[in-house]
Amino acid sequence: MEKSSLISVCIPAFNAEKYIANTLRSLLDQTYEAIEIIVVDDSSADRTKEEVEQFNSKKIQLFSNPRKGAASARNYAYSKSQGEYIVFFDADDLVNPDFLKTQLAAIAATPGATVVSQWGRFYNFVETFRKDSGIIDRDLTFEEWIIEYWTYYRHTTPPGRVMMHRAVVERAGIWNEDLTLNDDFEFFTRIFLESEIIKYNDKGIFYYRSGIGGLSSAASYKAYQSYYNTLFLSLNKALEHFQYEPTIQRTC
Repeated sequence: MEKSSLISVCIPAFNAEKYIANTLRSLLDQTYEAIEIIVVDDSSADRTKEEVEQFNSKKIQLFSNPRKGAASARNYAYSKSQGEYIVFFDADDLVNPDFLKTQLAAIAATPGATVVSQWGRFYNFVETFRKDSGIIDRDLTFEEWIIEYWTYYRHTTPPGRVMMHRAVVERAGIWNEDLTLNDDFEFFTRIFLESEIIKYNDKGIFYYRSGIGGLSSAASYKAYQSYYNTLFLSLNKALEHFQYEPTIQRTC
């Protein structure tokens, strides 16, 4: 692993003034130095921009985006990134200090791989963190991922726990801006299909903030339609890729 490998952390931010400062501190406190943090403010109505601007760090870049949603903001951040390795991060999540260092160590020997960290939820205070009980703590092919995770509905993949090589993103394509709720499922289906292996990193800890009424708690027709569309697109892509193999077909 070369320390000169740049990691780009792409963050969409909408009305995140309560949380984004702690998120940025968590990333600036990383033991791995070669990082850029690209924040795209998605036309927030609060002090999100001011919270970002208070940091006097050359590692942070701040851009503004017309209100188009998280997928559009992620894509904009990615378009501004220069890193060899990419992480899509949310504006209210946290990681342990060795997160990026250990993620990179897990993936650097296999550039075509994608790496997922340990993760779990916390509510208000990080001390409430509990490791997700459904984690499969070993490396998986995407076929194994489907069988192990999709069969038992344990497929939640918060964006920030995943690191991928830029070439994988280029092959898979960027975020689908027509989707809102559960768009990460559709995006990572494409990412994992383009990955040689999905490596597991138990040393990196991703703290997923829950209970704040975000998009995942939305209950609207548009949200449910997006959820359906992500499943429809993802399952069909998997079925076609694996040529309707019976085990994959049953799982889907």
